[in-house]
Amino acid sequence: MQRIFIIAGPTNAGKDTIMKQLLLDKSLNLSKIITSTSRPIRNGETDGIDYYFYTKAKFEDMIAKNDFFEWALVHNEYKGIQKKSIYENRFNERDLILQVDIQGFLKLKQSLNPQRHKLVGIFIMPPSMEELKRRMKIRNTETDPTDIETRLKNAEIEIKNKDIFDYIVINDDLTKCIDEVKNIIRKEQNN
Repeated sequence: MQRIFIIAGPTNAGKDTIMKQLLLDKSLNLSKIITSTSRPIRNGETDGIDYYFYTKAKFEDMIAKNDFFEWALVHNEYKGIQKKSIYENRFNERDLILQVDIQGFLKLKQSLNPQRHKLVGIFIMPPSMEELKRRMKIRNTETDPTDIETRLKNAEIEIKNKDIFDYIVINDDLTKCIDEVKNIIRKEQNN
């Protein structure tokens, strides 16, 4: 049975950095499932590596064609997991890893066949809301005050719903957090 590890958590919790480190560890034998989005590409991102970037119109066309296992409107942009991303990796001898939000995690839980895939949810928690705000300020990718407020409200909602995940890891020390997530993955792979 193929495992699908879900990394989730609020904005600026460290999910991207953690994912990159997990994928660099070849002993974990992971393949990344790339999320699709309608948001604009940011400096340093590459289409097909960081995300599949689509216009809103194209994304909506793909929704109408039922191309996604799950999709949601997040921070006023679409995000989703294309069916082909998981189907193309079904016979891969690696476990899969991807990032989704809480809505995406729940939709994947409902739509994936538990006979073929074991979904393991890992929620990355910031040490506090104050720290989350500090990280957002340092990162400086969100500059619109309305967008910042929306992201903080969404973070509060996500944190309140963290208990739907199998594991909760607090990212107060990045190295320690990465090690803890690696240990969770190894434990699940050995079960």
